[in-house]
Amino acid sequence: KKVVSDDWLYQRTWQRISETGDDFFDLSGYHYRPEHAFAYAKETFGRGFLILCGHEHFEACYLEIDEGARNIINGMIRRKEVFSGSVVHVKAMMRQKGVNYLVRVGIAGPEGYARFGENRSHFGLLWEHKGMDWIGLFSLVL
Repeated sequence: KKVVSDDWLYQRTWQRISETGDDFFDLSGYHYRPEHAFAYAKETFGRGFLILCGHEHFEACYLEIDEGARNIINGMIRRKEVFSGSVVHVKAMMRQKGVNYLVRVGIAGPEGYARFGENRSHFGLLWEHKGMDWIGLFSLVL
């Protein structure tokens, strides 16, 4: 007997970024194109917003360009820091004023994935340094 209905699958809550070029539903939820997230958020926030999301295994950082989107994660500044003996991998970039961003921080921790050997924690930070706003994605092995 089914305890929970499948109605939640058809709600357009922003759950996962689609990398296929199409919006679609499956048992893991609603998959949306970054362009659709930008269009939806612009109705409320105008320009210069940042959408921060998770619910996926890999980090991503999309920038809206001419009603399209481009994943700029590979162009971010990369470095390693050591905190209390743990190596933290950092990807960072300065935010541009008036530009829209969609940032996926990756999986928040090993919950549900430890049995597959996934023991990396991901998190994101926003900060200000010398008058500039920064976006940072951090990961470390637990």
